[in-house]
Amino acid sequence: MARYSCPHCGSSDGADYVPNPKVEGMMKCFVCDKAWVENKEGGNSVPKEEFKDETLTEVSDITSKIRGISPEIFKQFSYFRGPQGEHVANMYNKDGRIVAQKMRYKDKTFRWVGNKKDAVPFGMNQWRMGGRRITITEGEIDAMSIAEALGGKFPVISITGGAQSAKKDLKEHIEFLNSYDEIVLWFDQDEPGIKAVQEVSSLFPAGKVYTVDTGPYKDANEILQDKGKTGVMHYYYEIKKYTPAGIVNANEGGFDALMEDTQSDSVYSTQYKDLEIAKGAMTTFVSGSGMGKSTIVREIGHHLLTTHNLVVGHVAL
Repeated sequence: MARYSCPHCGSSDGADYVPNPKVEGMMKCFVCDKAWVENKEGGNSVPKEEFKDETLTEVSDITSKIRGISPEIFKQFSYFRGPQGEHVANMYNKDGRIVAQKMRYKDKTFRWVGNKKDAVPFGMNQWRMGGRRITITEGEIDAMSIAEALGGKFPVISITGGAQSAKKDLKEHIEFLNSYDEIVLWFDQDEPGIKAVQEVSSLFPAGKVYTVDTGPYKDANEILQDKGKTGVMHYYYEIKKYTPAGIVNANEGGFDALMEDTQSDSVYSTQYKDLEIAKGAMTTFVSGSGMGKSTIVREIGHHLLTTHNLVVGHVAL
């Protein structure tokens, strides 16, 4: 049970010794997740980065195809087999150094060793900044499944903490990701994956994010195993520009539908006397420059949102 003070976060009882056959006196804080070696001289502790190689799990190459993924792709992505048969992904920092390992066991549970907080998204260390497209998946297996279909030649990375932490995982790497023209979010077709797409898309400029509708398939690896590389390539090239819920895309017939005549006499009241907004119609405000058109439109939009509980999209040029 943790009972020692932590020199990193200041916790009075959050740290304790942790067993390590190669490093004597290794301590870890279970509050801030920092690790260090206790100095026997009573002085400063040794940062984890200085002995990280000593804590890495010994691994061996995967020499056969697993779930449709070849040994060459496993090696390219530094994905190996551990001593107990577990899968081990070496995780790198921004400088290209191994700082952590992520273990995946047969029961689909995971465990980390090393400095998880310094690790970039899985696979990101091998790609340069700038390019046409980068694809982001929800897991290492899916990233390598797409890479398998692409011959390992085009940027594919994966978040490291699951759909629930996707936005947090990617937020620190906005500059790198924004250097690409297209950002494809190939997340699982389930509720957490759909929610993650909504959250992550808010990090990037409008029109830059694309998604993949894989139909009956949950993820990229299911496609690879069922349809092979050709099946994955089909979905890779059938991406669709992401549009937030409630926004009508004019390129998909939305503008024509907006211009259709309506037979409804329903109106929405506004905060201004004798000014109502007709339901199903286009209302245009016209006046000279600097007379407050933008202000009144914003105020009416806020009123429709808060009073009538409508979905309001506001685009200002």
